[in-house]
Amino acid sequence: MSLRSLLPLLALTLTTAWAQASFSDGQKALASGDAQKALTIARALNKQMPDELDPWGLIVDAARALGKTEEAEKAAQWMINLRPDDPRGLWRVASLREDAGDLSGAEEALVLCYNRVSRTDTAWRATLMKQMVRLYTKTGRTKEAERLTQEISKLTENKK
Repeated sequence: MSLRSLLPLLALTLTTAWAQASFSDGQKALASGDAQKALTIARALNKQMPDELDPWGLIVDAARALGKTEEAEKAAQWMINLRPDDPRGLWRVASLREDAGDLSGAEEALVLCYNRVSRTDTAWRATLMKQMVRLYTKTGRTKEAERLTQEISKLTENKK
């Protein structure tokens, strides 16, 4: 194999490494409270990789943190358009609907999301269940919230 034939692979590897490092920087910025920096990074990543869900998700999360609801909703819609069955997009749709007070819509999206998460991914399933408990509590469905809280305990104690 010649060096010339390896150049496209090398370019792809460097681009992927750059994207992963940039995405990680965006996540760190968001976690440290710098949502504007995270949004700037996410937008740049999105221009380079418009068909990837992670930059779109970072746009949703950062825009949501900044109160830029319209931008967050558009990015979440793109996630759904790109991969309708991917739980990452469905989870963000659920969160945005909850923010908007559409609790039944949030519940619907959350159930769709939960049903698409692997049974072995207990941490994410527990997180989704906690969000569902919050929705049940907000809608006065305390018995369902209590039942789900017990399920979360069983799920998490099996992982200890």
